Amino acid sequence: LVRAHLNPDGIVAVNLASSGKEGDLARASAVVQTMKQAFPALESFSVEGPWKTGMSPAKNLVFFGGRFIEQASADQTLSKITQAAMKQQLPMETIALLNTRRTDPWPQGVVLSDDFAPYDLLLGRERSQLVE
Repeated sequence: LVRAHLNPDGIVAVNLASSGKEGDLARASAVVQTMKQAFPALESFSVEGPWKTGMSPAKNLVFFGGRFIEQASADQTLSKITQAAMKQQLPMETIALLNTRRTDPWPQGVVLSDDFAPYDLLLGRERSQLVE
């Protein structure tokens, strides 16, 4: 549904708060697996959260998908984002985001749907029995 409403050159961004712990990683994997149903190629980045906490692995995970992401190489994507920031079309902080690009593949996750969205997984609690 999202892809159908996206402009041909549009990019979708999904932000997910994560503690970096097992339950949240399972949730992130589920988000990736679900997004890949419509967007076969994704780029993901992690941004330090704005909160003041001792949770050092806490991050905001940002996932991007769309035709440009699918067709461009990682270097082309990074170059285009950098150019947009230099032209003040994006905040300069965006350049720092580029250094947090995840290069490792995400582990296999469950596909979320209207009929299947385990409550404990969505909250980032212990892994759902359905995930294992």
